[in-house]
Amino acid sequence: MKYLVLLYSLMFLSTSTLFSQTSQLVGTGKQPLHVFQHENVVHILTNRIDSKNFGVQDEGDEPAKWFRYNAETKELIDSTTFAWWSYSFPIRVGVDKISHKLYIPMNDAIAEYDLITGQISDSLYLEIPSRSISTNGNTIGIVDKNTAAQTAYKLSKYTSGTFIQQALRCGPNKEYIAFINEGAFGATTNDSYLTILTDNSQVVYALGKGANHIFEYENKLYITMNGSHEIVIFSLTELNIEKKISTQTSGSDGPRESVISKENPTTIYTTT
Repeated sequence: MKYLVLLYSLMFLSTSTLFSQTSQLVGTGKQPLHVFQHENVVHILTNRIDSKNFGVQDEGDEPAKWFRYNAETKELIDSTTFAWWSYSFPIRVGVDKISHKLYIPMNDAIAEYDLITGQISDSLYLEIPSRSISTNGNTIGIVDKNTAAQTAYKLSKYTSGTFIQQALRCGPNKEYIAFINEGAFGATTNDSYLTILTDNSQVVYALGKGANHIFEYENKLYITMNGSHEIVIFSLTELNIEKKISTQTSGSDGPRESVISKENPTTIYTTT
């Protein structure tokens, strides 16, 4: 996996036809896993490097890290190094842009960090396991951070696909809950689907291979496909796939996560 972030500048004609695509490389820590923008800062979370997979930090191993870059200049503002034992794979995080908080699953807890200072501020205990351990992993846990009330939603494998990756509330009036599944990576069953859930219905859309990340921007879902090497754009107003954009990657260097630039909405940051 490359230790870089690819910056794709996407420019569209009035017919929404892609006609220009350039890239810019920004160096990060090893194995960037998650990228998002808050105000004028791009945040990047990297993996814990455990070469022997024993859970013990050996020579050359590195703990997970959190880098913060200026979105305009691309210069490093600050970074946070997590304790070795705390985060081995900080990829599915929650971002509260109103309260300026970052939430990271840690074993059976959720750690709360301040997006401005980078300091930990609270921790919430989870009764619902934070990680699935089987190919039938299709349980979604919902926690109210104010009341600590917890609910588990069990979705059928048929409708949600194998290995649910991410869920978010979305839509013009936040009336939908969207799920993506990764599939059994490297196997013939690694087909990925987008599930749009409402109070009364559940509709499934075929995406391709290895869906890894999803986010919403202006009533559209942007889905990063690690196996298909593309970004799928889904319209929440028309409820259909609008277009697919190649990330120009191949093999094990497939795209992981993406985010829209606030300063330039025709720019997408994606990690690979």
